[in-house]
Amino acid sequence: MKKWLVPPLVLICFLIFVGCKNVSELPFVKVSDIQSFQYEIVMHKENNPVPLLPSNTKDKVIIEKITSWMGQAKSEGLDNQVTTQSIPPNFLTIKLTNGSTYRLSPGGNNDIVYVQIVDTNKTLRLRSSDLHTWLWTGWEIDIQNTKTDYIPKELSFLPISEKNVSNIKVWGRGIDGREATSEETQNILKWVNSVKHFEKEENLPGERKAPMSEIRIYLKTNQEISIHRWGKNLEINWSYQFAQTDLEKFLDGLASPTTLK
Repeated sequence: MKKWLVPPLVLICFLIFVGCKNVSELPFVKVSDIQSFQYEIVMHKENNPVPLLPSNTKDKVIIEKITSWMGQAKSEGLDNQVTTQSIPPNFLTIKLTNGSTYRLSPGGNNDIVYVQIVDTNKTLRLRSSDLHTWLWTGWEIDIQNTKTDYIPKELSFLPISEKNVSNIKVWGRGIDGREATSEETQNILKWVNSVKHFEKEENLPGERKAPMSEIRIYLKTNQEISIHRWGKNLEINWSYQFAQTDLEKFLDGLASPTTLK
């Protein structure tokens, strides 16, 4: 009987190919790629912690830890058995500076973590004990202890009472300074007043493009408050970032072509 010998070079190439097949699917990211981390509690969204931003020193430590675990995790390839439309009990949404989004959720056991690659609507299985534990319970220690309520002196006009508002106007695609309706006014003030933490922006560019959509609140004290998108986050008065889901959706709606009639 003849014995077939596989040339060493061929064997090495085959092993490299097989070993790299799963690795290529791994959404490895660096801290410099991160726009924000948002831990979301599906059944109690009102308890969602504020997003983590790499510009914040304490946040950056957590972001570095999570991205490191993702890079070290064992990839088990794409999981076609897990629907990306299913709703986990909680998950971590990672927004990247290039516009991509990853959504991490913990499996029930075996240290499995599902990574939904939102852009391609695919789900990747990772195996990481550290990441799995953090997504279930570790996040509470890390995230809830990073920030306290913080409203800077420059935003001392917050919270805003409707009786102190002279007018509210909105800008967007095909919308040039339209006066907000009574319902919009009430909602905008409710959303703005619900924000309890703002992050000072550092290293702002000298010139910036006009935002795609904007809300301007005119107070009876002659103060003017601007709220608009800056990257993937919200910005107030061109200097502080914050997060508020309803305001994000409202501003995105103003910037969308669907608002045209």
